[in-house]
Amino acid sequence: MLGAAQCCLEKVAKGTPERVKRKAIVSRIHVRIANKRSDFAHKLSRQLVNTYGIIALEDLNIIGMMAEHKVIFGNKFNKSHPEGTRDVAWHQFAQFIVYKAADAGRRCVQVDPRNHQQKMLPLSCVGAQSIVWPYP
Repeated sequence: MLGAAQCCLEKVAKGTPERVKRKAIVSRIHVRIANKRSDFAHKLSRQLVNTYGIIALEDLNIIGMMAEHKVIFGNKFNKSHPEGTRDVAWHQFAQFIVYKAADAGRRCVQVDPRNHQQKMLPLSCVGAQSIVWPYP
């Protein structure tokens, strides 16, 4: 839907009233996408906070991940481009978890991505059901 709207926008000459209309349509689609992403992050963060007593989040360097991607893959466009990393909104999701955990009296821990399993051993005494790993 967004791609089709952007394609239609590109075909219209600049400075015309039709381009203004199509630009507004593309803008509305971007707002809808942002709202859906935010809604999903709110719902999932609430579910995690309600389910687990301790939530461990890796302290990811998103900007470094995007820069590393450009070094590895260059400026070629491919399916796993760095904008996809930014679009996932990890930082927003982590912020939602942190403030909701604080409001609910839960514990949220930021861990270093390197050797995080060894550092999480003291928390494992609470039980395996209390720890959320960002990925397997």
